Amino acid sequence: MTTKKVLLLIAAGLFSSSLYAQELSGEFIGDIYSANGTIGNSSATSVKVNFTYDTSIPLTGSPTTGFTYGGNLIRVTYEFFDAQGNPVNFGLPTPYELPPLAQPDNLHGSFETDNETYSFNTLSYTLNGEYFRAYFNIQANVRSSIFSQLTAFPLFQEILNEPDAYESTLIINNGAGFTESWVYVGVHTLRYIDLIQDADGDGVADTLDACADSLLDPNVMFGPIDSGVSNYVDVTGCSIMDHYAACEAEEAEEPTSPWGWIQPVYSGPTYCEKQVSYNLVADGVIDHTESRMLRRALYQSHQ
Repeated sequence: MTTKKVLLLIAAGLFSSSLYAQELSGEFIGDIYSANGTIGNSSATSVKVNFTYDTSIPLTGSPTTGFTYGGNLIRVTYEFFDAQGNPVNFGLPTPYELPPLAQPDNLHGSFETDNETYSFNTLSYTLNGEYFRAYFNIQANVRSSIFSQLTAFPLFQEILNEPDAYESTLIINNGAGFTESWVYVGVHTLRYIDLIQDADGDGVADTLDACADSLLDPNVMFGPIDSGVSNYVDVTGCSIMDHYAACEAEEAEEPTSPWGWIQPVYSGPTYCEKQVSYNLVADGVIDHTESRMLRRALYQSHQ
């Protein structure tokens, strides 16, 4: 599974405009099979769960058939309804998110799976001695997989009015006066909210992407030479390798001498290629150490 670092995020559609944060929001809706605790002792028959991930938080683990993101789930909201579609209010946080003075649990914000048919998500913390938890999982039932994308940030397969296509278990804690509730749900709809189009999967919307088909190797490569520098994507949607590729294209387009002079053969890096690392430092994409690593690998590739 390939991962990469996005340096600056664009305010577009569902994405936030805050620095180094990129928010992906969605919701799923289903009918309650059964429930216990506070929610089990109510008239609630259906639920809508809204969730928001910060996709700029990097992958923290990659099992053979799955993934783990820590601190990635940043908001969860539960909305319950009775058989007539009227809201059933339990006084839950709207949304669940980490308060400034709260103590997060070790699984707080986790988004993970060990296969393509199951995902579990936890947002939990303690505040003033009281325990709060918003947990949900999504499990394939009729469908064989719950994911449509695993190569970049994982995306669930969207469904619309497909009865019991997925199943979900919710575990909800809301401090004193609320009995922990386990809610079992048959999910018929899952969708993302204003999901942007990102054809090359680099985290930048197609409408704002200056490099529509980015080179997304994990590290910057010069032919067979690995620079050891992560192939970061900048605010324009261009990876570091895209910038070097642009130099090659620019060189190929340069006209030959109109006088037919024989040009001396030069096998080293072009001026454009030499400037890439300096420009990336100036733009805050890499640091000086990474710049030196890029230049060293660049010169090695021309030897």
